[in-house]
Amino acid sequence: MNARIRDTLLCILPPALISAKRRLFPVPSPRPAQPSAAELEHHRLNADVPKNEMLLRPGCRLTVHPESRAPFTAFCFYKPEMVSEMDGHIQD
Repeated sequence: MNARIRDTLLCILPPALISAKRRLFPVPSPRPAQPSAAELEHHRLNADVPKNEMLLRPGCRLTVHPESRAPFTAFCFYKPEMVSEMDGHIQD
């Protein structure tokens, strides 16, 4: 969100509404300093892959725009629930 719009909304909205928004939609915590085993495996798999491709799992290669790679990492290591969902689809 644009900083100017955010500042304007913070000035106009009542504090109770801002507090409720923060409780309902918390800011995600930053990624841990130490990479997980799944993240290390993802980086190992993708070390020699062209920038327009991505290996989600061994044998599961996608062609993506280089700027679109980041959202797919949720299925590789970033979001555990999405990782298990992807694993379930691959097993089927």
